[in-house]
Amino acid sequence: MKKTVESFASLEGRDEPDAEAPGMPSDFVCINSSLRRAARRLGQLYDAALVPTGLTSTQTLLLGQIDGLAAAYGEDGPTLQVLAGRLAIQISALTHALRPLVRDGLVEVRQDAHDRRTKHAVLTPLGKARYQQAYVVWVGANRRV
Repeated sequence: MKKTVESFASLEGRDEPDAEAPGMPSDFVCINSSLRRAARRLGQLYDAALVPTGLTSTQTLLLGQIDGLAAAYGEDGPTLQVLAGRLAIQISALTHALRPLVRDGLVEVRQDAHDRRTKHAVLTPLGKARYQQAYVVWVGANRRV
């Protein structure tokens, strides 16, 4: 076990395993970790582009999904369950991600009129304006990628 810990410690700071990495076969390619690494780097590019808007790429994605689903769900907005399903995340992760948007007055989370356990996400007028601003920046970043 100690040898394994030392092997992993020697890899710290490296971007990718290579043929010289202890314990790694020369033909080892992990698609999952490669895709995750690429997604993180891509997210960093979008986050950097969105700095002037004060939003992260994740926040822009959330605002966009709420805005996009508004047509189907009307003024009540989509339920958190629908939104989480659309994003393929757990409700707890969604509520955590929504917290700063609610705090900053961009999103309101409202109880359903018929079922108090159900909550809906709705963009505020400020949220719509910030999303439109971020969308313009996002389109530019998307063209560069």
